[in-house]
Amino acid sequence: MTSIRHPARKLTYEDYCRIPEDRCRHEILDGEHVVSPAPLVAHQNAVRAIIAQLSRTIHEPRRGAVFVSPIDVRLSPHDIVQPDVIAIRADGAAHVTERWIEGAPDLVVEVLSPSTSRHDRGLKATGYATFGVREYWLVDVVDRSIEQFELEGDRYALRQTATTTLHSLAFPDVTLELAALWM
Repeated sequence: MTSIRHPARKLTYEDYCRIPEDRCRHEILDGEHVVSPAPLVAHQNAVRAIIAQLSRTIHEPRRGAVFVSPIDVRLSPHDIVQPDVIAIRADGAAHVTERWIEGAPDLVVEVLSPSTSRHDRGLKATGYATFGVREYWLVDVVDRSIEQFELEGDRYALRQTATTTLHSLAFPDVTLELAALWM
């Protein structure tokens, strides 16, 4: 993951829209352009399994909506992210528009990669907390675990590191079976 700073000002969504397509993930974190390469197969398998389970338990019973990257989440004019998985409660504060998700999703999932881990644990986690993402999961495909964080004030508290099942805090009736993620 590389960062490209603009010397005179923080970048905005308008700047973000001018970035050419190149199969990389582009985000704006606190006005800074961040680029990461396409994810590895293990990363994609974990995302696929999470989406399948969350779709069955959130999207299909109409408790909310589940999205997979690439989709823009506009947290602020200077913070545009593309989390791996996003879940929004039907009664949540985030608003889905034709172009992006505006505001903080209820659940954000990031699958760690060597090129993204530092940002996922650092700048992105701080931004998600600052803008009010209630629950944050960090999926580690190497350790076969998920760290579950819950928003307390303006920072995250680690609730558990799950290795078999994970019960969502933002969606209390939702349980994720982790064995399906490691195929």
